[in-house]
Amino acid sequence: MKLFSKKEANRWLILDQSFFAMFITFSMVELAVASADLVDGLIISNYLNAEAMAAMGVAHPIFSISGIFAGLFATGMQSRCARELGRGDVDIFNRLFSAVMYVSIAFSIVLTATIMLEAAPLAKLMGASGKGAALIEPAVQYLRGVGVGIPALILIGTLSSAVQLDSGRKRVMVGSIAGSVLNIMLDL
Repeated sequence: MKLFSKKEANRWLILDQSFFAMFITFSMVELAVASADLVDGLIISNYLNAEAMAAMGVAHPIFSISGIFAGLFATGMQSRCARELGRGDVDIFNRLFSAVMYVSIAFSIVLTATIMLEAAPLAKLMGASGKGAALIEPAVQYLRGVGVGIPALILIGTLSSAVQLDSGRKRVMVGSIAGSVLNIMLDL
């Protein structure tokens, strides 16, 4: 008894290969980002003080939230654009890609402006209040210092998905690793 025809089996093989390649790319990118975050924490904890480390901990969820939105934009764009490419409809692909890029740019500008203008209330929302009130000023400084890079982080996440669709998985991995190495070098 056959479960799949030869054509269906080939389709599943292609999907398995694509999934595995994307999984490897995603894993390498996440490993590079996690390594850079680890080094950031080590440098702050060893060369600054406990207050700076605590301020980083207070501010970090804001950047995790922005990463979630970047991931949503990227994943949605990648799946919809892949479907349109599979259908051979490059015009719809281009429109989808452009729309997601415009939304990503607008979102990143609004998020950056919010972080710059409302850093103190965000720090309080993330726990710099009550006994942690002394962390407000260092958390505000950290939020504003790193917040300037939010547009780049969101656009890198969104563009990485588009580059993967163009058979550029190696470019995404190399770019992520290079960015993490540069981050670590600038930390030192």
